[in-house]
Amino acid sequence: MERMTAVNIVPNRKLVSGVVRSVSTELEMAKSDSRLCGAVAVAAAKAVASFVDITRSKIASITVNPSVLDPLGWPAHPLTKSYVGLVNAVDALRRGIAEVGGGEDAAGDGQTPWATKRRMSVMARRRPRQSSARSSWAGSFAAVAPPASGSPGTPGFADDAGSRAASAQQAIGSCLLDLAAFVDEHVDVLLGTADRAITGAIVDGASTGATSRAASAEDEASTPGRADVEQAMQWLQTQVLELLETDCLLQVGTMVDGYMRLYVRAVCLTFPLTEAEKLRLTAEVTQFEFASSQLVGSAGSPARRREKLTLDGLGSSFQSLRLMRPLLFTRSAELANILDSSSAGSVAEAGGIDAGGNWRQIPLLDMLDHTVCRLATEACAPDEGFDRALQYLPNGILGCTRRQWMACVSACDGLDIAWESTVDICKNPAMRDVWRGGVDMRASCRAVLRESLSRLSGRIQRGADEGIGMLAKAAEHALAADSG
Repeated sequence: MERMTAVNIVPNRKLVSGVVRSVSTELEMAKSDSRLCGAVAVAAAKAVASFVDITRSKIASITVNPSVLDPLGWPAHPLTKSYVGLVNAVDALRRGIAEVGGGEDAAGDGQTPWATKRRMSVMARRRPRQSSARSSWAGSFAAVAPPASGSPGTPGFADDAGSRAASAQQAIGSCLLDLAAFVDEHVDVLLGTADRAITGAIVDGASTGATSRAASAEDEASTPGRADVEQAMQWLQTQVLELLETDCLLQVGTMVDGYMRLYVRAVCLTFPLTEAEKLRLTAEVTQFEFASSQLVGSAGSPARRREKLTLDGLGSSFQSLRLMRPLLFTRSAELANILDSSSAGSVAEAGGIDAGGNWRQIPLLDMLDHTVCRLATEACAPDEGFDRALQYLPNGILGCTRRQWMACVSACDGLDIAWESTVDICKNPAMRDVWRGGVDMRASCRAVLRESLSRLSGRIQRGADEGIGMLAKAAEHALAADSG
């Protein structure tokens, strides 16, 4: 298995082009005979099905090794690119057969891709010129049906020829559906594998406290969670997106949008939020933004003539990520004003930040988490540790981990991540009755969230620390927003 290479696994482009050229040539030669054309179409469909079966067996043989689809493995397994090459081969066959059977519209977006045009020109040079003025490189099934007038032969000849033409088109259409289903299935496997790894790494990074990071790794480059996020995103970019010829722009855009929302949540849950942590987070946010831009840039590669996607086009998730850096160095006294202000511009000016920054792009619950972690850190003297402040953290109310709290908040936003962590929260005796009162998973999560914020507000009001008392306003705003 380890000796397999892309050379003996992935069919070369000449082989795929040869299959398409053979189907095109035989259909062109048989288009004057409806019976023969139907037989050719059925035979072509069987040949394509056999090609797909062989490709599927090759994929099964290389994925026996789990490191082939391991975004966190280093170095990346060489057969990962072979997997992508097999998917590209089937997709190239789909586009070629689509042009043979129904023209450019059947191939996808209505415009012939640049790579397909190049293949068409090569095929045209290899085939003899046709004498017909209406000749083309691909046979048209519409030409199989006889003219409306002057049809030769016995009565019913036209209907019989038309039915055979329809059967031939149906055979090719079924073949195209099978090819498209295969491509979609394995593109989902590749993207889904990377998606789970990146999402898990972001959540794991949030579940590791700043004190734990300092104790486990003195080297900043080896910070738990951070290295995994970068490595998984690099795997997706270099091993999949830069090689994949299938259009996956929308899927990748949706994935990156979710990453940024989740990453903002992870940054807001950082505790204790010391000055050293602020500097570290500033650098990490910058690197994460760059890695995200690389992903969407690879998905919209100019070489494939795709529409260019930028992070700006992802909307509020990108804006909230950009606001993280100034938020980290905003004075604590201004956080309550940010939560309470209806005018983002006036708050930005008061904080010495560009008035164009719209703080409302940051989800209110994330802003609450950041405020709690910030003020809880400041309420403790450096020499007494941060254990006393844990009681004021949202997850401290439940006695759960940051990972479980992130799952609960994300579920309230409709993000389906880490349901097992959400269920762990529900097993907490203090929240069991609250959880059971929900009509569904999301309603139960929102009920747990509201109860947690209510208890947090009550605990803050009974506290003796003046700094922590500022959190009451943040909790009240979050409760009001959740009720709305």
